[in-house]
Amino acid sequence: MLKQYPSVTSKAHFFCLFLECTAGLDIVTTIAAIPTYKPSENIRQYNDFAELIGDGRAKTARAIWNKPLKTVYISDCGELKVAKPTLSPSLP
Repeated sequence: MLKQYPSVTSKAHFFCLFLECTAGLDIVTTIAAIPTYKPSENIRQYNDFAELIGDGRAKTARAIWNKPLKTVYISDCGELKVAKPTLSPSLP
């Protein structure tokens, strides 16, 4: 199951593989459910105008858009070592 989350920025990447269990899926769902900052249409328009007239603060202001409103702290994580699966000869 793959789903895109626009609230995850290019600075934060995570990859998950779930093997016959959903033990970690609830954690990913909880993180994805954290509300993010979404500016109103008026703020977006002011920001567009500021960028048009060359105000460099517009880019700085956009940097906080779509970021989580709460801190997400992940600790004590790791990776599960599993044997590499073999492909079935019937697959192309």
